[in-house]
Amino acid sequence: MVSSVLLWTLALIADPTQAVIELLVALGAGLTAARCGLRWWGRESRPGPASGPRVPHPRDPASAEGGFTKGVRHSFDHYFSVRTPYGFTPEAWLAHTVQVRGSLAAEIADLYRESRIGVERVNWLIRYLAEDARNRHNDGTLFDQHGRKQTPGRTKALTVATLAVLGAATLAAFGTAVSGASQPQPLWAFLAVLGAAWSGHAAASRWLKVRREEYRLIRETQEYQEQLTARQIAYQRWHSFLDATRPSELEMETWLTCDKTSFVDEALRHHQLTWRDLITHTILVAPGPSYKRGRVRGGPWRYSHYVFRLFLFTQDGIREISSEFNFADATRRNEQRSNYRFEALSSVQVTENIDVGYDLELVLTNGPARKIRIKDADAHQLAPNENSQEISEINLSATGSTHTFRLLEGIAADGKIWIERHGPDNLTSFQIAG
Repeated sequence: MVSSVLLWTLALIADPTQAVIELLVALGAGLTAARCGLRWWGRESRPGPASGPRVPHPRDPASAEGGFTKGVRHSFDHYFSVRTPYGFTPEAWLAHTVQVRGSLAAEIADLYRESRIGVERVNWLIRYLAEDARNRHNDGTLFDQHGRKQTPGRTKALTVATLAVLGAATLAAFGTAVSGASQPQPLWAFLAVLGAAWSGHAAASRWLKVRREEYRLIRETQEYQEQLTARQIAYQRWHSFLDATRPSELEMETWLTCDKTSFVDEALRHHQLTWRDLITHTILVAPGPSYKRGRVRGGPWRYSHYVFRLFLFTQDGIREISSEFNFADATRRNEQRSNYRFEALSSVQVTENIDVGYDLELVLTNGPARKIRIKDADAHQLAPNENSQEISEINLSATGSTHTFRLLEGIAADGKIWIERHGPDNLTSFQIAG
């Protein structure tokens, strides 16, 4: 700053008119160069090493513990391979977007790894990001950093031209300052030019750095809001789709009732029994070996995979039939049948633990104990205002567990005498009440 003032002072002393013209030209060129330079250098990030979280490779030892991260990578590979732009094969598109997928996978893994959820819970987001990458490729903005437009060539040309004019005006001012001057004045003018060039470059660099950071903060905040809004819209769209396609509580209960009725009918036909041959019957509905589950507020859990276990009580003994029902593909498998007399049921043990689940253990005199999982723990997955004990009772009632427990425990304790003491009529009313 001091060097610039000194230079123009010397020029004004030597030739005031010429110096004023040169000063006005320099000021105009400097302001124009600053405005255009800000659009060029101030809004473009300088090249540097790639930053961001690293996504471990599946063969990397560091990824041995990252099951969630591996699942995220696999989901990205899957959805990118099925959502390819026109003209790309899945393999070519995966190779073309390897860096994009790696960056997005790292972001999703870092966001959700500590939430202890499965990858299937964020597949909707991964699918949306794959579609967004395809759309940005079609728009030609897939690899534009931060989705920014390049600086127009006219702006760059104007910046270079105004800088050249500024340099020429400065040299002209130097010439004016040394023309017709005494011996020491040229030396001071030369030193002033050098000082003005050095200080101007340093000041411009620092000023552009500050403005670049300010613009980066504004840009990243705007991008964050835009991405958040877009993802919220995608989530609401996915949520609405699930609400429209998800079966209602009434539909689930109706399906279960129909399946249980059909199951009982098939069991009676297989054993060639009629309703007159039965003292009573009970059916136990438990979750399958692997399942997905959901529930409405205040209602019982509904599962994608069930195990139906039917007990038919006749005058001579008990017939037990079990089968797995898969609601996802409407199939049945693994049917098993057991037949034993009342006296063979030597022990029935019910384990109730609200933090673990409910188990039923049947011990027969002529076989090993059989442990049947009735329901899993659900206290940690309830809404804040729901009572875990009430929900547990609702679930046990919906699965028929309460009635089954009482029947089997009574028979295990007293045998056929318990059946005779209660009688068919009492058992029927007892079943309805249970």
